[in-house]
Amino acid sequence: MGDAVISDFDSGFDRRALLAVELIDAVGGQLVSRGVGVRANVLRRAPIVSRSGRFVWLREEDRWPTQIDVDVGRLPYEKTSRSVKRPADIDKPTPAERVVTIVLQPTQAYDFPDGVTALRGCVLDGNGTQASPVQGARVSLLSSTKDFGDAVMPRPVSITAEDGGFFFFLPGVARDLERPLSNGYPPRFLPVVLQVEHAGQTRVTGAKFRFLEGAPPGCIREGMPLRATVALKWWVMEPGAQ
Repeated sequence: MGDAVISDFDSGFDRRALLAVELIDAVGGQLVSRGVGVRANVLRRAPIVSRSGRFVWLREEDRWPTQIDVDVGRLPYEKTSRSVKRPADIDKPTPAERVVTIVLQPTQAYDFPDGVTALRGCVLDGNGTQASPVQGARVSLLSSTKDFGDAVMPRPVSITAEDGGFFFFLPGVARDLERPLSNGYPPRFLPVVLQVEHAGQTRVTGAKFRFLEGAPPGCIREGMPLRATVALKWWVMEPGAQ
C-alpha cells in the first residue's frame, strides 16, 4: 500500500501544508484512510495521515500536483484517479482548492449493510442449455414508479465484468417504507426495470420478472441488500426501446 506516515497532524493547516485529500465511502459516508495508498504526481514526498483521516502533503517549493491516484489494495472499492487544478496563487489557495474530496465507489465484493438497497446480478447469453457470461454490457436500473415523495430516484449504470457480473446500490431513496405505493405495491418493495444494452440491442426485464422469491414480480426489497445473484438471460428478456 502507500507509504504515508501516520501523524498527529490535524486538519487545521499550518504554513507547511499544501494539499489534503479525503476519501469518502460512498455507502456509509465515513472517511477511509486504512488499507489505501494515495499518491500525488509531481510531489516527491509521501502524504501524512492526519488525526481526522485525511491525507496531507507538505509544501515542496512551488510544486502542485495535477493528478491524485488512489490504490485501494484489497478493499472493496473501485480504483480511481482525480485531476487537480493548480490555484492561481499556491500561497493562498481557497479551501475548495486545498481539500480534495474523492468518493470511493463500492465493488461487488462490498458487504452492504441493512438499510441500503443493493442488487447483484449477471448477464448471460446463449440458450437454456448453453449460456456464457456477457462482458461489457451496459445495465441500467430504472424505476417503474414516480411515487417517492420529494426524492429523486437514482438511475445507476453498471458495465458487466468478465464474469458477466454487475451491481447497483441506491444511497438513499427517502420515503415512508411502511406506506404502500399508490399503484398498489406493498410497503418495503421497490418496483424496478433493468435495461441491458448488448450487441447493438436493448432488452429489459418485464413486469413479471421475479428478482426475489416471495417478492412481488418486478420488485426488489427496499432497504435490504439482495444477497443472491440475479441472472438476466438475454434470450428470454423482453425487447426494449432502441
